[in-house]
Amino acid sequence: LSPRVALVWRQSPENIFKAQLARAFRPPSLVEREGSIAAKVNSEQIETLEFGYIYSTVDTVFRNTLYYSIVTDPIIFQNSAPFGYFNGSEQKLYGAEFELEQSITSSLDIQTSLVFQQSDSKLSSATVPQAAKFGAQYEFTDYFMLGIQMYHQSSQPRSKTDPRNNYRKKTTLNLSGNLAHLAGKTGFGLRFGINNLLAEDITFIAGEDGYSEDYLYSDSRYYWVQLSYTP
Repeated sequence: LSPRVALVWRQSPENIFKAQLARAFRPPSLVEREGSIAAKVNSEQIETLEFGYIYSTVDTVFRNTLYYSIVTDPIIFQNSAPFGYFNGSEQKLYGAEFELEQSITSSLDIQTSLVFQQSDSKLSSATVPQAAKFGAQYEFTDYFMLGIQMYHQSSQPRSKTDPRNNYRKKTTLNLSGNLAHLAGKTGFGLRFGINNLLAEDITFIAGEDGYSEDYLYSDSRYYWVQLSYTP
């Protein structure tokens, strides 16, 4: 079961307060189950308590979320003999997130967010201490829009027993565009963009007792184009 209970108080049309308690689980995959070094690998479980505040007007939306999570039986890979998966000890995660969506003019919108998070376990591979996002979209005409998205994450110190270098800070930059009514034809649309413009090595943290390298997501820029038609 993955139950969830939430309370929402609409103090006014602009101010909304929320509280939520949720529980979820993830069963071990076939690889994790068959490659275990324990008699049995149990399902991961997470329980999260969060409090949120939303301020919303025609031109502004501000969100603030505080959370505290307890992870039970996290599934971890042991990268030394005997190699295999096992359930680690309980982990506690906590953090805060701030988001702002703002219409600057009728043509320019921005979105930004800040995340602060921490874990009490060196085995956690999901958190960096601070992260920030910024995005902006400018509508040149009713049919043409350009956007920019930037993501920055802080460095992450390794534990004293971890021989690897610290997880370094990095910045990712994406550009995108949207052209509606392509070539004057109603219903035709063209979207295009460049992801990872700075060709940054994008990785996710791997714990000291987990995978020996950080998990690579992308290490080069790539271009994409999407053509669509709506009758």
